Amino acid sequence: MRRVLLIDHHQDLLGGGQMSLLALAQALPRTRPVIVCGGPGALSRAAASVAPVHLVPMPPLRPRHLAGGVRAVLALARLARAHAPSLLHANSSRAMGYTAAAGRLAGCPTVWHVRVTDRDPPWDAVLRRAASRVIAVSGAVAARFPAAGRVRTIHNGVDIDRFSVGDAAAWRRQLGLGAGPVVGMVAQLLPWKRYPDFLRAVAMLTGPWPEAHFVVAGTDPDPARRHENQLRDLARELGLGPRLLFLGFCGDVPGLMHLLDVLVLASDGEPFGRVVIEAMAAGRPVVATAAGGIPEIVVPGVTGYLVPVGCVAEMAAAIGRLLSDPATAQAMGAAGRQRATAHFSLAAHACAVEGVYEELWGDDPVALPPGAEPGAGPLGRPPGQGAG
Repeated sequence: MRRVLLIDHHQDLLGGGQMSLLALAQALPRTRPVIVCGGPGALSRAAASVAPVHLVPMPPLRPRHLAGGVRAVLALARLARAHAPSLLHANSSRAMGYTAAAGRLAGCPTVWHVRVTDRDPPWDAVLRRAASRVIAVSGAVAARFPAAGRVRTIHNGVDIDRFSVGDAAAWRRQLGLGAGPVVGMVAQLLPWKRYPDFLRAVAMLTGPWPEAHFVVAGTDPDPARRHENQLRDLARELGLGPRLLFLGFCGDVPGLMHLLDVLVLASDGEPFGRVVIEAMAAGRPVVATAAGGIPEIVVPGVTGYLVPVGCVAEMAAAIGRLLSDPATAQAMGAAGRQRATAHFSLAAHACAVEGVYEELWGDDPVALPPGAEPGAGPLGRPPGQGAG
């Protein structure tokens, strides 16, 4: 069994990119992972239950951090030689900067996993040339690069079985909710997630739906919680009161998904939208913005509704349609689960990533597991449907 070093420069951030990395480490069928984090923190603690963990501080790629940067490259190269991995897999741009240099020193090929849509010239060109392969989490992310070449689009995956069950009743008791429907948005409290749009849509729904409840699940990575405080102020201005609950960090995501009747995602240019496939795996319909990687996941009118970014009235109307027609909502949820199972399973994702590894190793490609379509390959989308 070959080894791979999975490298992420973060310490305390446990966002979608880091959760996807940990899930991949658990699911790789024929590769033994070793995880490298930027220091002690939430990421290294979570990773310790998945694979051997090493800590290598990776400062920002700036001239003033040259000494620390050299130390990081040498430390990664030493780890590469000690573990004799078949390749190095970087989970962020900063990590790739160090991984590229360490790979050259250790004689290992490198993979750069790109999880954001924002272009970063000239680093995009430099790191793309340095990487043996680039994995983009969506067609929207792959569009950062002018030519395909070494770029492979592989959508994220989730453990479908893990989201098959969830104790919604326990969540209702814990939150003191009645029997009415629950609508929620689950994401970090970041400006580009556009939570204010969701809160304004909620304000349009509280009158027509007096029995409905609304939740916000996520944390503000800023220690000062400036954006969270702004959102709480806006909720008060809108008069949402007890109708809207701020839940903070949620460890039981499957349970939360089963609590929700509708998942909403209001982001501007979501690179992929892992939370969307989590909701679909739990059989929940989705109302999300038609931007970034989301159109590669949601089939409008089949698994949910897509609305333009910033169109609060359309978002509220789409949510209202699902609340007023439970049969349609249930059918969309079932279709979403079927689509998540067919195209976004963790097993298919891990096999596709390992297929990229094997391009570099020169091995025969890994056979896809049941439910993953050969026509889609690593793209995880049905034949004939564009990547976004």
